[in-house]
Amino acid sequence: TFGGTERDYSYGVAVSGGNVLLTGNCYSTDAGVGGAGPYNAIGWNGFLLPLDATTGLLPAPSMTSLTPSQGAAGGSVQVTLTGTNFQTGATVTFGGPAATGVTVDNPTQIRCVTPAHAAGVVDVRVTNPDGQSGVLPGGYTYQAAPSFSSGPSATPSPAVVNRQVAFTCAVDDGFAPPVTVTWNFGDGSPAGSGESVAHT
Repeated sequence: TFGGTERDYSYGVAVSGGNVLLTGNCYSTDAGVGGAGPYNAIGWNGFLLPLDATTGLLPAPSMTSLTPSQGAAGGSVQVTLTGTNFQTGATVTFGGPAATGVTVDNPTQIRCVTPAHAAGVVDVRVTNPDGQSGVLPGGYTYQAAPSFSSGPSATPSPAVVNRQVAFTCAVDDGFAPPVTVTWNFGDGSPAGSGESVAHT
């Protein structure tokens, strides 16, 4: 409504100077608000979207950053993408799987929730409804809990009383460094630290 009376609205799309111009008008026949004719609708502003001079399409999206840029391999982390030329209805993928809860706040910001993925570094892709896409290479790191890739082991084994024993292991940090390895000995001596320690 406008001035307490229901009105008709019209919307226009035009190409001007290499831009797409979106406009809106509110039409009224209420003499109390100035008689018949077009009136700008409250809160409606025309705006320009630049066209690509070669393709005649809106520019492809591009990304400059992702916050946070790392999270659990199980997904469910809310992230914010920053870039340019994001369109309403855009989709986001992380190394293949699609993000959920994608919200295009404006042409320079998207919020979404990460899908699950194996631990590692992945590319992040934004695809607009017109099919154009942009990629942030290695934009996100999926992290997993650390695990032993080998060991732990002791040499010699079995051990000899009052002889030095070498304890070793190898740890996979799950793309979430740094990882601390601590060895606790049952004789009350100070704990050892690192993937390789000696104890007598």
